[in-house]
Amino acid sequence: MIKIDIKKAFYLKNQIVVENFALQCDSGERICIKGRSGIGKTTILKIMAGIHKGYEGEVSLNSTKTAYIPQNAGLLPWKSVMKNVVLFNKGNKNNHHAFALLEKLDLKGLEKRFPMQLSGGQRQRVALAQALFFAPDIFLLDESFSALDGETKNNTLDILDAHLKQFNATLILVSHSHFEGKYLKCKMVEV
Repeated sequence: MIKIDIKKAFYLKNQIVVENFALQCDSGERICIKGRSGIGKTTILKIMAGIHKGYEGEVSLNSTKTAYIPQNAGLLPWKSVMKNVVLFNKGNKNNHHAFALLEKLDLKGLEKRFPMQLSGGQRQRVALAQALFFAPDIFLLDESFSALDGETKNNTLDILDAHLKQFNATLILVSHSHFEGKYLKCKMVEV
């Protein structure tokens, strides 16, 4: 179960970006956080991921593994696609699974490239492959499909949907697209 009760989130102790945001969801639930630009959706995800410490309130994630994919995909520029995919799961030597994920996400043949040699949509799919390979209990995704064309987006959402179902993983998605939230059957939460 996830419980979030943010009284205030701020930058530099005086710039408040989120006030009075509460959320509760069970394992396997899917939430899409909506709201206008600059209202603090990304900050909420960063708080949940443990990256942003400037807040008052409580956050409880009953998770052994959480994956956070930021808007910029968060890939290490000095590592190849394959090394980025397996980065957080070093104990798992099953690169066959990593290759299979890359193939499913239409990234076959790009294993040795570096992030700067990829398009924005390819970087987003590599970041998703990394998260899927890590196999978290909770996915925190921040505009993770924004650079994808329609057909690629549908295929990518199908892959994520199948994984969420198979492993009863929780999804917290920030998106400006109603389509993504509806496609993934998310409960919509307004900030």
